Amino acid sequence: MEKELFLKGMQELLEVAKAGGGKIRKEDILSYFGGLDITDEIETMLCDYFVEAGVQVEGYDRSPKKEQQEETEPGVIRFYEEELAERGGSDPEEVRGLIVRLGNGEDVKNELVESLLSEVALTAKKYTGRGVHLGDLVQEGNMGLIEAVYSLNEKDPQTAEEFLMASAEEAIKAAVAEQTHADSMGEQMAGKANRLDEAARFLAKDLGREATAKELAHELSMTEEEVKEIMKMSLDAISVVETDITQK
Repeated sequence: MEKELFLKGMQELLEVAKAGGGKIRKEDILSYFGGLDITDEIETMLCDYFVEAGVQVEGYDRSPKKEQQEETEPGVIRFYEEELAERGGSDPEEVRGLIVRLGNGEDVKNELVESLLSEVALTAKKYTGRGVHLGDLVQEGNMGLIEAVYSLNEKDPQTAEEFLMASAEEAIKAAVAEQTHADSMGEQMAGKANRLDEAARFLAKDLGREATAKELAHELSMTEEEVKEIMKMSLDAISVVETDITQK
């Protein structure tokens, strides 16, 4: 399956699952990719992809041990360190041998993916402390690796191996960049919300009444739509906090 088809299939299944109430059966995922020899490792990666996207995968349970250790970043790091110790590092000769066999037409994609999983985890570990949990970084790197393996055309073993690992690292870096952007947008929105609150207090005191959205927009040099959007997001945030407190 080509890279574009693989990604398209993942996205289509995700859309179907969300349209169906945010649920999908594990067997439906495996059935869609029935043309592939899905190993336990790849099955877990596929199911985790949907879980991370907020979709409930019926018939799939994450390992309790992994869930417990993912509660804190140090726990996640220890978990992967133990897993890497058990798995051991990748064997360069094995990896390049698999690439040669793949180039000769043998279906060894799954074996090639599994042979590089430990290297992906080691690469992901370099990007910890940047706002994304290690488990998520490993997951993104694994997906990048799988996509690269299924689109691999390069037959030179060394060049192909470099391409595969570069693809995994690019996926990891993209996840970090996306989180950084989200954090930046969140900080900007928080700053605007604070400015809006200060302006509302000032105008209320000056006018003797609550200011309108139009008056606030003029005071802050914003459009009314921007002011209303900030007000809506602030109210949504307050609602979430109040709900959380009530539940506790």
